[in-house]
Parts: sequence; structure tokens; C-alpha cells
Amino acid sequence: MSAAEIIKQVADAGATIKVEGGVLVIRPASAVPAPTMASVKAYKPEIIRALVAANDPTPAPPRRVSLRYKLDGTNGGNSGGVIIDDDLVGAVRDLMERYKSRLDMDDLLERIRERFAIVAESAPDAEALRVALAEAEAVILASKRGEQ
Repeated sequence: MSAAEIIKQVADAGATIKVEGGVLVIRPASAVPAPTMASVKAYKPEIIRALVAANDPTPAPPRRVSLRYKLDGTNGGNSGGVIIDDDLVGAVRDLMERYKSRLDMDDLLERIRERFAIVAESAPDAEALRVALAEAEAVILASKRGEQ
């Protein structure tokens, strides 16, 4: 059950639900059925976050993640970076196409795992990031095996 579903159940019962001073307030609480109140208690932190986010007038800036990469070279390799808005797999494919065999695939794979595992832990769309990470890993590993 999601916070949105519970908030709707409370409203459907004829009560209001809001956050006042960081505290969840339901009025009249007596209008809310016991199973719904049990859900409210079980999901209280999620409900508070949802209500606060819904009333926040400042939208969060779009998340922009940068990915560092290294090129093989005679002097220890060159490095660069690329901004990834929402297509990790596309960015990896672009790098692979642009730099071909000069791209240090082991370094790229390590950096992707490190960077996106950290981001995925705290992102609201964590599952989508984990899927993108797995897809990018598959593209790199297939390239390393020569399956492109």
C-alpha cells in the first residue's frame, strides 16, 4: 500500500489529513476506520513525506549525474566526463561508440557501479536507477566479451 492510497482512504472516510509542525494530524480521527488507521500508523513516515512534498512550492532541481571515464593512452590515460540526465545506457553506448577500444571498460564499469549504487540508495526512483545500472553493466560486459 502506498502513502497516496492511505491518504485517499482517509479522505474517502470524510476526514482531513495534514502535517502541522511535523506532526501528522487527522480530523476527525473517529471517522477513519480502524484498518485505515492501522495503515496510517504503519506508514506514518511515508505519509508525512508525501504530504510535505505535495505542499512544497519549490520543485527539486532535475538530478544531473556526471560520470567520469578514462581513455587508455601512453601517458597513463586521459580522462573526461559526461553528464547523464536520464539515460545511463545511452550515455555508455555513446562513449563506447565515440572512443571504441580506447575506452577503459574496466574503469568505466567500476565507476558506474560505484557512482550509481550510491545514487540509487537515496533516490526517489531507486528501482529505475538499479535497472539502468544493471542494463549499463550488461552493455559494458557484452562489449568486453565482443558481443556488441
